[in-house]
Amino acid sequence: MFFFRSSTGIEVGETDLTIAVARNSFGKLRLLSLHRLDALMTLGEEERKKTIQSLVKANRIPTARVYLSLPREQGIVRQVQLPADIHKRLPDVVKIQVETLSPWPVAEIYWDFAAEAPKKDQKVITVTIVIIPRVHLDPWIVFFKSAGMPLSGASLSSVAQGHGINVLWKEPKPTIVLHREPSYMEGVFVNGSRLAALTVPSAENAALPSILVDRLLSTAKLQSVEDARLIACGDSEAFAA
Repeated sequence: MFFFRSSTGIEVGETDLTIAVARNSFGKLRLLSLHRLDALMTLGEEERKKTIQSLVKANRIPTARVYLSLPREQGIVRQVQLPADIHKRLPDVVKIQVETLSPWPVAEIYWDFAAEAPKKDQKVITVTIVIIPRVHLDPWIVFFKSAGMPLSGASLSSVAQGHGINVLWKEPKPTIVLHREPSYMEGVFVNGSRLAALTVPSAENAALPSILVDRLLSTAKLQSVEDARLIACGDSEAFAA
């Protein structure tokens, strides 16, 4: 029986790449290390590969379970409400939903879904569906395999952040994540299984974070961020004000 399992998460940013190593110990997840490779995406493929291989070797980063997070704009995330009594038939039902939601042919996409098991007397469940075109993911599958880090799975940034929040913080509390990249800012609202995400272009505007928060609240149909958890990451200068 294995009580300790380590996994490696890779987040692809606009110019940078972040690698995090976490360990699941007796049901508790703990962050072991975090590595940010600045401007990695501006390098050629071979240089990127060598840089990652050197980092993995120097820090003994585990490569047995590697999960990739792509920018949310490179795919689709949808949440749908479905009757709880079809829980056992979800794969077939969701497949039909995917065919309806996807603007790409089914043969040209990867897709998956997640849903909590319904509680007693629960009539409706929330199902999160992720769709990623092969054109965005296939090159990374090939790249990380050649770098000695074969992927075990992949998702989009908003879903990855939502999953991480629900795993790391058990108490039920609404959370807003603001993630700044050079040309855009992504906002994610997480409240239990409920997820909302928006992306807006970056600008020299000190009010941008608050504007994005207001838009997220409107999307989530909430009035304020009172008693909510706020997480800011990425370019710290964007939050200086």
